Amino acid sequence: MCMAPVAPVQWTPPPLPRKPAVPSCLDLKSHISTCSKTVLDRYNAAVEARNAAVRTRVSASGDYIQLLNHYTLAVNDYENCEVHRLNDALHAD
Repeated sequence: MCMAPVAPVQWTPPPLPRKPAVPSCLDLKSHISTCSKTVLDRYNAAVEARNAAVRTRVSASGDYIQLLNHYTLAVNDYENCEVHRLNDALHAD
């Protein structure tokens, strides 16, 4: 008996936090900063938090893609099973 695979539940990536605003005391083009350590630490922490959210999102996307790949393989197995089942039925005495 051939068992049809069940598609994975559709996944939608969560929204990313906004990119942190660059402090006015930091010039990213020239790499010059007049910021205090506190301001830089706060900005760096916000950047790291967003980067962590991006990494989590990418990892979850990869997990979902892996589920889709497994589903595709299961669909192919199901199709082959059905073809064999049909051939057997057509060639039965």
